[in-house]
Amino acid sequence: GILTTDLKPKLAMEECYIGNKIVKIYGIAKGSGMIFPNMGTMLSYIFIEANISKNILKKILHDNLDFSFNSISVDSDTSTSDTLMLFSLSPHGQEKIKSPNKINKISLGLKEVMSNLALQIISDGEGISKLIEVQVSGAKTYKQATAVSFSIANSPLVKTAIAGEDANWGRVVMAIGKANSQVVQNKIKLMFGSYLVATKGHK
Repeated sequence: GILTTDLKPKLAMEECYIGNKIVKIYGIAKGSGMIFPNMGTMLSYIFIEANISKNILKKILHDNLDFSFNSISVDSDTSTSDTLMLFSLSPHGQEKIKSPNKINKISLGLKEVMSNLALQIISDGEGISKLIEVQVSGAKTYKQATAVSFSIANSPLVKTAIAGEDANWGRVVMAIGKANSQVVQNKIKLMFGSYLVATKGHK
């Protein structure tokens, strides 16, 4: 019922043991176009079958956001209609879960659901024929690594090279340079999968 240009529904579920009980985490999402952090144009609703306070729900949601929904891009366009909601569902009178160890287990399950849904969204991106993962190592800060990775992922020239299956490493170097991250060119090392295509800033 929430699909627009999506080609298929997006569903995910994880289970985690809290003592001798199973806590289930369910998630549904919608998103295909205008996908880029500030979460892109997407709707996502996640439900945890446990009694958890609002403050803890907010914390574990934000703890897992950067590494799931805020790490994806389809077309580098954002939207004003993003929604991500996390709900606690539990029978009346059920004791609240407060133990850090138990909350950590639930957070790990939540991370799996959020990452799964994020991957499904970009796999169903409008007009895509390829799905790539950009990994940046050796950056000075997380902010620098994020700027470089999104500069690569969102570059139209890099996208056309990927779509055409052309290992044009020069376009990737260009995207790294335009990220304005004070990158040292002669330290750049590029790999496409397991293939080394450039080292020390040149072929």
